[in-house]
Amino acid sequence: MPQPPSSRRHYPFPFSYDVIIEFRAKVVQMISLCWQDPAIRQELIDDPRAAFLKHLHYEPPYQIDTIVRPDNAQWCPDGFTDWVVRHDEELELYLPTAPADPKQRAAALAAYNSRHLNPFVPTESTNGQ
Repeated sequence: MPQPPSSRRHYPFPFSYDVIIEFRAKVVQMISLCWQDPAIRQELIDDPRAAFLKHLHYEPPYQIDTIVRPDNAQWCPDGFTDWVVRHDEELELYLPTAPADPKQRAAALAAYNSRHLNPFVPTESTNGQ
């Protein structure tokens, strides 16, 4: 099970390159574990955050709903890119309700742009801590 928010790891925002590299390394480690153990693979499909925490003692630093798409790529070492992906990436867009006061709309759009259009937001506000 994922840890409660109060005990989650805090990451500086914006994230350093090291945090991104660590995340990528953990994804590769998780793929390797899934290839070795079908039970871990199913756990990753069912609850990605819990699987990372349980098997790698790692909580991804991004506040992103992760959907695992199993069997969506094929290894083709003789191909141009080595991996052929059968499903392109997706971005789920949330369309917020406009503020009731039209005078607040510009500020609301600026806040939405800075906070909600960036997939690399921390899992919890650190409030300078």
